[in-house]
Amino acid sequence: MCSRTRSRTRSRRPLFWAPLAGLTLWAVSGCGGGVASGTGASGAQFTIESINVLQGMEWKLNRSIDITFSDDVDFATVTMNTINIVDPVGRAATGVFSFPTLPNGMIDKRTVRFQPNCPRLPDFSDAGLVPSTSYRLVVLGSTSGGVTVLSASGESLDVGGMVNFSTPNSSDALTLFLDTVPGPPSIRLRGSSGVATDDLDACYVDVGGQRIYFELDLSDQTGRIPIDLPLNHYSIPENQVSVVVHFNQPVDATPTNIDPSYVSIQYFTGLVWTDIQSDMDLFENCTDTGAALRMIPRGILPQDSPLRVVVRQGFADLTGDSISSDLTKFAMSDTVQAGDPNPLFPGIGNPEVDEILETFTIGGVQLGSLEDTVAAFEVPRADWGNGELKASFDFGGTGGPGSDFDWHLPPGVDVILNTVSDTITGGPGGAPTGTQAVINGVIDIRNMLVPASTRLIIQGPNTCTILATGTVTVLGEISVRGADNPGVGTLNTTNQPEPGAKGNAGGGDGGTGSFLTSQSTPQGGTGQGAFNVPNGGGIGGESSYSKKSKDARRAAGGGGGVFGPDILYDYNGNNGNVLVPVQTIVGLDVERGAGGGADGLGAVSQSIRAQGGPYGPSPFLDLSDDNNFYGTILLSTGALVAGELIQTWAGAGGGAGGDAIQSDTFPGNWTIGGDEKGAGGGGGGGGLKILSIGEIIVGSTTAAGTLAAEGGNGGGGENVIFFDRVGGGSGAGAGGHLVVSSADKITIYGSAPDAGIWYNDDNNKLKHSARAITAVGGQGGAGNTSWGGANEDGPAPWRCDRIPWENLPFVDQPPQGLGCFKSLPDILDLVEGPVLGAGGDGSPGLIQFHVPDPELNLTFPTLEAAALGQGFGETYGDGLDISLVCAPTPVGFHRPQLSVGDPDWIAPDYMVPFFGDLSRAQTKWIPLGLARVKPGGFDQVRMRFEGTSTIDGRVGHNGSTAQQLPPIIGPDPLGSLGSPPYIDSDGYTLVLDASAMAAVDDMYKENTQLLRGFSVKFEDASDPLTYQFYVITGASYDSGLDRLVCSVDPSGPVPSNFVASGAIMVSLVPHWLRVITNGVHDSFPTDSEIQMRFDAAKVDPNTGLPGMTLGWTFDVNDLNADQWDFIRMEVEFEIELDVTAPRPGLDHLRMSYEF
Repeated sequence: MCSRTRSRTRSRRPLFWAPLAGLTLWAVSGCGGGVASGTGASGAQFTIESINVLQGMEWKLNRSIDITFSDDVDFATVTMNTINIVDPVGRAATGVFSFPTLPNGMIDKRTVRFQPNCPRLPDFSDAGLVPSTSYRLVVLGSTSGGVTVLSASGESLDVGGMVNFSTPNSSDALTLFLDTVPGPPSIRLRGSSGVATDDLDACYVDVGGQRIYFELDLSDQTGRIPIDLPLNHYSIPENQVSVVVHFNQPVDATPTNIDPSYVSIQYFTGLVWTDIQSDMDLFENCTDTGAALRMIPRGILPQDSPLRVVVRQGFADLTGDSISSDLTKFAMSDTVQAGDPNPLFPGIGNPEVDEILETFTIGGVQLGSLEDTVAAFEVPRADWGNGELKASFDFGGTGGPGSDFDWHLPPGVDVILNTVSDTITGGPGGAPTGTQAVINGVIDIRNMLVPASTRLIIQGPNTCTILATGTVTVLGEISVRGADNPGVGTLNTTNQPEPGAKGNAGGGDGGTGSFLTSQSTPQGGTGQGAFNVPNGGGIGGESSYSKKSKDARRAAGGGGGVFGPDILYDYNGNNGNVLVPVQTIVGLDVERGAGGGADGLGAVSQSIRAQGGPYGPSPFLDLSDDNNFYGTILLSTGALVAGELIQTWAGAGGGAGGDAIQSDTFPGNWTIGGDEKGAGGGGGGGGLKILSIGEIIVGSTTAAGTLAAEGGNGGGGENVIFFDRVGGGSGAGAGGHLVVSSADKITIYGSAPDAGIWYNDDNNKLKHSARAITAVGGQGGAGNTSWGGANEDGPAPWRCDRIPWENLPFVDQPPQGLGCFKSLPDILDLVEGPVLGAGGDGSPGLIQFHVPDPELNLTFPTLEAAALGQGFGETYGDGLDISLVCAPTPVGFHRPQLSVGDPDWIAPDYMVPFFGDLSRAQTKWIPLGLARVKPGGFDQVRMRFEGTSTIDGRVGHNGSTAQQLPPIIGPDPLGSLGSPPYIDSDGYTLVLDASAMAAVDDMYKENTQLLRGFSVKFEDASDPLTYQFYVITGASYDSGLDRLVCSVDPSGPVPSNFVASGAIMVSLVPHWLRVITNGVHDSFPTDSEIQMRFDAAKVDPNTGLPGMTLGWTFDVNDLNADQWDFIRMEVEFEIELDVTAPRPGLDHLRMSYEF
């Protein structure tokens, strides 16, 4: 019997590894070194017998991994928690677990097979096992803790296993993949090539959810099905067709292979076989039998026509083996003629009419959604989903307490607001009659006024959001600046860290200098990213050590924090058309820290001199520079781009400077006063979002208002003699994020004095003026002799700033060619100079303006307008210069148009408003298929839509009620049972007499599915304002009695409960669209409008995609003047700009077409 002490001691020991047949097993040692194991029904231990991947093997991406156990396995216990395969950073391999099938057809329940997912992307990055990657396979045992695989009899696996393996380092398919079947892919057709006549993994057609398998016809060696195919109506599920092609091995799943150029459904015109446009989905690959490709024809199939599937020469398997000649005879069939019954569902016909019905249950990029999510709109998207398309108004404000909370800040003071929690005072007209709690930085008000002499200083860890239902006027300043670092102000305090300056409103803190308190610090601390994400800011400068002199041991400067991109300009030098980083305003390009003394050594790198800290990482992670913003932008090219950010962001903090260490070695003999400390980094600028229904005004003709999200300045390092800055200067914080959005307009007053075209401010001026809207980065801390950056006197003039040589590519570019009061220190050091030990500037942040129409709703002073004696100019249409009021330029502005026809001018892009009175949605291009193809030729496809004006596309409404279309049937008095119109015995079936229907409406008799969403209306004959609609959910047509039998929604009102003082009149009312507001059908807000447009396109024969288009029209009859292959529909909502106003929507939208 073992003791508790021994057992407890052993349980803390590392896992015990014992190799067996290439497999590593582990268990926690038990008493006497033995292992207690579970036993199965036979009394034997439940163990791992083998794993087919051996330790250190190179494993093909598609090769299955088999783990064989000593007993049958309870498959319910096989999960990624009990058997996991991960790479070194913890990413799990993806694939499917199964029991393999033995050659005799039996299921091997003792072996668990993991089949890695086969890739679909050309670079194989989406494969279950990724190329050139190390993996660890772990089968957990119970003694390692947690759940385990269990045997079928419930016994646990005590002894787990582990195998390390890797995948090939190659891009060659033959190297990466196991060729499971020699030769190119072949078709799995029942009755051919060893495929049994009852094999389920063979080619088939799906008709209304039922499989019909192709079988080999020995007489002509073709694969055929015994029925003709229906016409694939959108509106009739039983008529919908798809073809599934099974291949005998895994196939190349990349889009270049799964493409109509290699695989397609075709029809015979009488002369040639022609492709039918289809959607394709390789829904199975790397299975036991190979692969399966589903092909879904788009729209109506040609009537009474031969069909076939063709797999063309060049179609390849996973390793690149390709078919040498076209396969054309394995899947052949015919289609029915319009009017014929469905061969599998005899009660279902094939009418010459169909419809596209959108009920808005699925939106966005979800499978089955018809929403066009990439349509280029200059207005916000309408809300599509959950059974409704609804006008959007993504605002969120209420006007504050009482909806009339006006916040007028007091004049002449600094007001500090904390974004964690704070309280503000206001009321109607700004009267201090009430208070509002500000939580997480969200301010909900009606109107806001910041007087000319007032600053609102926003601090705290969260960004600030101002929601105003009225107007926002800033005559003073709203600041989310990062804090400046004052630099090192003490001597001989090496044991006291130099804290980084605080970021504000979500900005990252600067890195800590000299953070070790009992030994020398090898490198300044890294700044924090936005929201103080660790190590997301500028990198600390390296500490330097030397005993030669203070100049030899001068430490390196920290790097600047990063958020937005560098701003480039066409400097008025000899650089031609080459754009260079702007230097006339500090903080428009990010910079690394300067290196240390040339005779010192770096404490980390051990290089000949300490290395300056690199600037920090960008918060933008993908490889595109075109989406580095928040929201959505409409490019001047017409493309729509979604931003990578999902919220208001902030700038990162700067890196701390390195320490100067008086020693011949590192680490040396540390003393409290032995090292000159590097400064802590500057704080990152914060995030400010202002959303206002009314106008946003910054400044006036007499007051220069400001929105500021500048990064904090770095500081100079510790001194030895006066201000010689031997410790490293710190990097500055990055500029923050200003998001300014108005549903009305944005007006900015006050251009910077002496501002030049696109930041070419007067080179003769030592100082240049800040812009009214500013999110520049901070200035790096001073270096050698307190030059080249922010110092004890504050920021240095732009001509005295230290700029790395790589940021100054031209000798006459300022400040290099202008100089300061004297030549900057270390000007001849062409490696790390000028100004050794200086910190790097932070990057600029981002400024975003969102208005309904930038050409009308965004105004600011311009040089051009001033020359004409005008105060303002509209921006976008004229290509005017916004750099006079903004630094950096707002997202979407590239450079001004310097002259008419300026060849270098790039038209600006529009930031789409977050909210406004307009919102829009449109469908994808919807294929009609080959409805126009009929036996012997072509037929005209006629579109039908009703319910909107053909003049302006608007939905009619009488006050607050949507206008109804004339009824198709009735109104007729409600009859008794058997005498139409009547309520059938089940209470929810309404039978209508269809004999009086107009000929144009016979389409509803042919295809009763088109009645879904229409209504049967009961109306009091003596009081037309008393009525009830009953929504039709299904219908059928009795041709013998000429009656429509309509089922109505059983969850809605009960027809028999309708009460009328007079006769009950019954009618069938069509709804091509149905307005709904706050859940009430036909409710239409008085001050709202809904507009419909239509478009059509012909197929591009080279791509199968929409080619030539008709262009948007309000009149659907314009689509009937030609033959089209695709249609699309657009809905635009216009609502009242009032947060309390109801927002209308549609619960469905349809388009019918006859052929």
